[in-house]
Amino acid sequence: MHRRAPPARRRCALVTPVTADTWTEMAMGWAASESEGSKMQLGTTVSVDDDFARFGNKSYAINKINSVEVRARKPFGEGPMFACGILAIICFLSGLSQLTANTSGALVMVLLAGLFGFFAYKAWQKTQIVEYQLFLMTSSSEAQAFVTRDGREVQALRDRIEGAMARKPVTA
Repeated sequence: MHRRAPPARRRCALVTPVTADTWTEMAMGWAASESEGSKMQLGTTVSVDDDFARFGNKSYAINKINSVEVRARKPFGEGPMFACGILAIICFLSGLSQLTANTSGALVMVLLAGLFGFFAYKAWQKTQIVEYQLFLMTSSSEAQAFVTRDGREVQALRDRIEGAMARKPVTA
């Protein structure tokens, strides 16, 4: 029986398009095993062939994977955004009410309103971040194998794993 050689591992740069065989985590991506709780370093090579899906030092046999799931989650809540926004409104209205009586106090309150408004804007920007998590389900467990902020990257990886799963005969 002749075995095909595994594909050569290549590292992708930020300007290199994602290939069908290898992905490298880009821009704040990281992968973790839910059971181990360990994070892989940025730039860890991820590869998929007909026999294994490899995520750094962790490998999953394609014929042991039952399903692949992609979950989207927002890692930052909206609480800080609302708190800073409310404080900005309160400071601004307080500054307006003090405008005729105490101009220096009004100026301080308006400057504080601007500062809280800036923090609210920065908090709002963080709420727009979405992390995509790739989970591999086996008969015995569920493992988070890959996390990235690039939805196309995780979808391409999912398609590659599902394609390898479809080519494998089911063994009992």
